[in-house]
Amino acid sequence: MGTAPGPITHWICIELPGAWPARFKPNTLSLPPALAALTDIAGRPHHKLLLIRGRRPTPRKTIRVFVSQPALDRVRSWEVDVSGPFIDWDSRLKQDSGHHLTHPLILVCTHGSRDRCCGILGGATFAALHTINPDWVWQVSHLGGHRFAPTLLSLPSGQLYGRVTADMAVDFMNALSRGEPFDFGHLRGNTQFAPAVQAVLAHLGRQTTDSFTVKQEAEYTRVNLFHGDESVVAVAQRCPTGQSACASCADVTPRPIMRWHVEVETA
Repeated sequence: MGTAPGPITHWICIELPGAWPARFKPNTLSLPPALAALTDIAGRPHHKLLLIRGRRPTPRKTIRVFVSQPALDRVRSWEVDVSGPFIDWDSRLKQDSGHHLTHPLILVCTHGSRDRCCGILGGATFAALHTINPDWVWQVSHLGGHRFAPTLLSLPSGQLYGRVTADMAVDFMNALSRGEPFDFGHLRGNTQFAPAVQAVLAHLGRQTTDSFTVKQEAEYTRVNLFHGDESVVAVAQRCPTGQSACASCADVTPRPIMRWHVEVETA
């Protein structure tokens, strides 16, 4: 735990068939007018843009856009005409527009041009999950943490999983169908929270909290969690494990593997 990016308040997912660039930023994407405003929104703090595609990367006249706000426990979707006029997405997001999904949105990183492990291992996991429930599952661009491939993001929960292989597909789908998280040992963290908060939650055996504050000190992070009438103050510090590994298939030089050390001050 504590290896997922965060905190992320908005996940913006744009269907883009075909090859994805190895690396991109929202403002570097060339999108039609109907989608252009999404890149500005995605560049805001705690917003993350992802490219998605289905089983076959065939061009279409309309594409899907998903926006998830984990704190509100919702995913909204729109079918957008790619040849249509400019859309004011700020207004759309402020309104209660779009179709509200009643099931999880499962995004599997298959971004092979970024990391071949994601392309190969993620591709196999995507195929296995897609066979079980194709309406729930999409391929997605880089989620971070190549060495945890295959990586999966579940929305609206914001839970990011690692090393979920194809043979785990049935168990993974069964858990999410019951509204439960998958195996805690594969949960890298909940992207609603900063990594230090994720580490403290894992230390406490929890997966969520009502609210939190984070104060970065010189060598550690002080985290205050609030849940109902209870509050917990803990100190989280990144420490070396003494082991090294390549962060990506493309890397040739191993890097030190770090872990979170957590001490609870008050509970």
